[in-house]
Amino acid sequence: MKTTSPSRVRSKNLDDGTVLRIVEIIDLWPHPKLTWNDLIHEVFLSLRIKYTRQALNNHARITEAYKYRKCNLPSTESQKADTPEQARIHNLEEEIARLRRENNSLLEQFNRWVYNGHLKQLDEFMDESMNDPLPPLSRNPTIKPKRD
Repeated sequence: MKTTSPSRVRSKNLDDGTVLRIVEIIDLWPHPKLTWNDLIHEVFLSLRIKYTRQALNNHARITEAYKYRKCNLPSTESQKADTPEQARIHNLEEEIARLRRENNSLLEQFNRWVYNGHLKQLDEFMDESMNDPLPPLSRNPTIKPKRD
């Protein structure tokens, strides 16, 4: 007789909004220690969705925020804010620092693409077409042809 294990329910895919919320959880990490298991637990408490370490680690924004926060965890004395305003200022400063890191990372990636494009002599293509505007977005559903 074959036994079947209970089927696992798959968590929803990580979209941009969910990734942003997870990064905010990392930015506002209240504990003096940060581990993947702790983060997974906190994400579950906040979002009611359980992700694996691998799923979270596959997103560069989450991984970079995790690495930075792990290296720069404040001491327990400095975490205590005297007023809610000071706590808000601290949280906004952490968010600004994260956004600056992300922006610098994107600028580095862009410069890498330009340099590699130059090495592969894509200058003419880049000059002619890289700054073309995007085509208009079509929200009409695609009509599938009928098969006879």
